[in-house]
Order: sequence, then C-alpha cells, then structure tokens
Amino acid sequence: MQEVRVSSNPKPVHSSRSLAVTAAAIAMLFFASVPLASASDAAMKPMPVRLVPANSQQKQQTLKKIEDLLEQENIFEARDLLRAFSDKEIEKNPRLLVCKALVLKGLYKTDESYELLRQALKLDENFAPAQYETALLLMERKQWNDADVLLRLAAGADDLSAQRRLLLPYYLGVIAFETGRLFASRSSFVRLSWNDSLDPALQQSTAAFMSRIARQRPWTLVSPLSYQYETNVLGLSRNGELPSTYKSRSGSKILAGLFANLEGIGGRKKGDGPFGLGLRVLGIRNVDRSFAALDVLFAEAETNWSKYIGRDLGIFKLSTTANYVRAGSKSLTSTAGVKTSLAANELNLAYEADLQKSSSVDRSSALVRFFRDQALGAWGSLTLNLPVDAGYRFPLKKNPAERKGDVSLTPSLNYAINKRSSFKLSNKVLGERTSSQLLEKPQYVLRNTAGLGLTFSLQPYLTVSSSGSFEWERNIKTQSVVQKGVVTISLLGIL
Repeated sequence: MQEVRVSSNPKPVHSSRSLAVTAAAIAMLFFASVPLASASDAAMKPMPVRLVPANSQQKQQTLKKIEDLLEQENIFEARDLLRAFSDKEIEKNPRLLVCKALVLKGLYKTDESYELLRQALKLDENFAPAQYETALLLMERKQWNDADVLLRLAAGADDLSAQRRLLLPYYLGVIAFETGRLFASRSSFVRLSWNDSLDPALQQSTAAFMSRIARQRPWTLVSPLSYQYETNVLGLSRNGELPSTYKSRSGSKILAGLFANLEGIGGRKKGDGPFGLGLRVLGIRNVDRSFAALDVLFAEAETNWSKYIGRDLGIFKLSTTANYVRAGSKSLTSTAGVKTSLAANELNLAYEADLQKSSSVDRSSALVRFFRDQALGAWGSLTLNLPVDAGYRFPLKKNPAERKGDVSLTPSLNYAINKRSSFKLSNKVLGERTSSQLLEKPQYVLRNTAGLGLTFSLQPYLTVSSSGSFEWERNIKTQSVVQKGVVTISLLGIL
C-alpha cells in the first residue's frame, strides 16, 4: 500500500481530510531541516495572561470564525480576518498567536510559525493547541522526544479540539515507531483504527505503518486464558447413570496457553522472508479433581513456507506440524502432518501415532481433512459465512482401530457492532460414521451445536470474549441422546 506524501511544509489545516494528509506527510519526515529549540525551551514560566479576550464580543466571534476557517483549509480568508486584530492584540492572546502561526505555516513560513508558537507557550505553557502545533513542527525536524513530551501534555488538557484529539494516537504512534518502540507504536495505530470516522488518507497511512511494524517486528505472542463451565463433562446420554467415582455431571475448567509465531524469515530485508515458525502450548485443567483424568496438555510445533500468488488467490502456504497430546497422567497421541492452504481452502494430511496402545493394540491411523470457509455475502456490518469441514481417519495396519468419517456445515452470522466489538451466531450440523472390526455394523451420529458469542477489544493487546453453546447428539443406531451446554469466558492477550 502506497503511503500518502505531501509537501514538507503542509498547510496548517484541521479538517479531518487535511489533518490526515498532514499526518501522512509528517510520517514520512524525509526532508532536511534547521534544528529548533527543544520542548523544554518552549515550556517556560507561565505569564499571568491566559487567553486574553478581544475588545468586544464581535472580535470574539471573529476569532472563533478564524479557527473554524483554519479547520476548513480557508487559509487566505482566515488571514484576511486576522487583520481585524492589531499586532498588540495578537501578541497578548495565545489563541490569536496559534491562528497566525497556522496561517504562516500554510504559507510555508514554518520558522516564523514556530516562533509564534513559542511566544504562545511563553504566555501560557499549558495552552494545549500551542503544545500540539509545536509538537508537529518538532516532528518535522525529527525532534521526537521533545514532540512526544508536548503531545502528552496536550492530551491531558481540556482545551484541545476534538479533531486534534482524534489524531493524537497517530502522531504518538509515529513517534514511537521512529524511536524504536514498536509495541507502543502498534498499540497507538490499533486504537486509531477503531475510530469509524477516519479520513481515507489517514486510514491508508495507518495501514502502511502497521505493515512496516509487522516487517520490523515479525514475531507475535498470543496468550489465551479461559474459564469454561460444562453441564455434561463425560458426555453421558440423558438416561445414562453417573459413575460412582464422580460427584456431578457438570464441571468447570481452566484453559491457559501460549502461542508464539515468527514470520518473514529468510528474506533480504527483515520480515520479508517466506519462512515462518510457530509454537503452541495449551493446558486444560478441571476444577473438580474427580475429572483429573480428563486434564489435557497439548503442544505443537510448526514450520511453514508461503508465497503470494495474486490478488484473486492470495497467499499459498505450506506447513509441516508435529504435536503431542497428554490426557491426565498418560500420553495419548503424537501427530505429524502436512498442511496446505490457498485462499479459503485448507487441506491437512497427517499420521497419528497411538501412544497408549491399550490391550497391546496399536491404533495408529492416518488422517485426511479438508476445510473451506465459504463467504456467502456481506451487507454493511453483517456477514454470512458457511464453513465446510470434512475428514476421514483410517488405520494403517490391520487392527481394530476405528474408521471414522465426518462432514460438518456451520452457517454463521457475524455482526460488527463497531470496530472494537462483534457478535456471532452460529449453528454447526455434523454427521459422523464410525466403523471397526469390533462393531457389527457402522454407527451413525448426528450432532447439532448452536452457539452465540460476543467479542470486545479492551485494549490493543487485550480482548475479552464470552460465548455459550448447546449441543445435541443422537446415535442413529442406539437412539441414545447426549445433551451438553457450555459457557466460556476468555481473555486473549496479544503482544
């Protein structure tokens, strides 16, 4: 995505569109400049004068109109109205000094503009518009630390306009990026992207910075933490009796994990390579220790290679994975596989080794699975998807291991409440066929799972979600029915 660039001396305007262009220009910062005094010079002792009013109500109205004109990019009309004020009036009023400074900046007289802003800060070191505009000029001269100080001071003031406050995350993100604080920079740009009223030019510049951050910081850490309550932990049928070793059918679980990814390895530039690595660890612990045998530890490592195919097909990705599953105190399975993905399609081929070998029988098997996330349509904030998932498991040796095939459809309706929160309604319908040498006839199972969920981003690095589902399952042969309700509350940390 191409970043927006404008003149090194942008006009001092404050409309959404013009501020976005000015923001993009400051983000580039590729022109020479004369060093300016530091922010500490600007923050001098306050004078007793603060926002000295004009001599009449008419002049106050004129001053307000000048500020409005500057927001609308009417530099020359604002300049003409400034002539209603004498030089003496301007020199004593920080608001008028800032207005004149912005007019001079629009006329490419940035040095004179800066001097007027310094003068405004001498009159009132806490005047937020003067702090803000001075910071922008300091950014153009790459005086990042001084600009950062002034912007943070302006952020805590009450007299900063809504449009200036809207762009604060952008400028703070630029400063953090240029000073090597990539996590802070990403957080600022994510906060900015949550705003629905962003100008397209500012959206473009924000996306470009996010892309640059991803290349220079190609690793990601994700840490999920969840609490889950389940009404039928053992998956008993409605008429099934609870074994005496358990206290209740229902139970709670704690899920915690750490997922790490490193992308862009092997390129000439940092973050531009085609190779990647991944490591995922997830633990599930039952609060009721009578279910301790159902505790799970899952660990997986992945290597991948990706290549951009084109706009229509997107990225082709080839991955090799190896995982280990432990249930309770016993090793359960170990799997090695190959996965390919292109556009909305994913194909998995894997070999699953049986580590239990109960009754001296090796139930190792091969697995084939295909997944496609089919988009059916989008209407504003509403999207409709139909994920299709199909798989087959079969033994590689002559043993009583199961042969199992399944197909599922999961129509889902997603509604984006805003850029920070979303709602999802889904219904998964699954058909499963199981056969083995131990069964006289194949068994067929029909399972329906209805679910709803709500996700909200608390911070750029922290997301909270809650979901609930009800599962109904019928064994076609035995006519037994299994029902289960699940409620989950999750926190997801992203670094």
